[in-house]
Amino acid sequence: MKTLHTLLATLLLLALPSSGSAQEKEINALEIAGLKFAWDSTWKAKAAPSMMSALNLMTVAEEQKEVLEAKFYYFKGGGGGVDANVARWAGMFEGTPEKHEETLADGKVTLYTFKGTFMVGARGTAKVATPDYGMLVAIVKGDNGPVFVRIDGPVMRLDALRDSFKKIVTNPFNQ
Repeated sequence: MKTLHTLLATLLLLALPSSGSAQEKEINALEIAGLKFAWDSTWKAKAAPSMMSALNLMTVAEEQKEVLEAKFYYFKGGGGGVDANVARWAGMFEGTPEKHEETLADGKVTLYTFKGTFMVGARGTAKVATPDYGMLVAIVKGDNGPVFVRIDGPVMRLDALRDSFKKIVTNPFNQ
């Protein structure tokens, strides 16, 4: 039996345009766990690279040297709870990162901002200490459980994407 993650990833792959198609259609909204997320042209949908994420959005500004991705995660049953996830995210930084918490959409979205020296690298590989890095994480509360949305990258880039990111994660409640 396919998990919800696999089903969503499969549906997204089927919906994404094939390269070179004369009738390419851009995806700018998707429902995850009963919540409808939408985004503007700052972002492009990308098939999720792992079974854990339901969707990835990548930034598309031409002047960007490095593409940043907002990853959407939905875990049936909750995903380990807020405190455990906040501790895990903070643990991705060297030392204690600067942390800010903000409540949006009448308490239905909690946005966490972490800034500091991020330990960049895939799980199980050597990490590289990267200063002036940050992470934006939103916990979006829905009737079917929370959806976690995370993007990390250089602080200046994240600061520039902050308003657009907020619109995406509050969209299910501001339609």
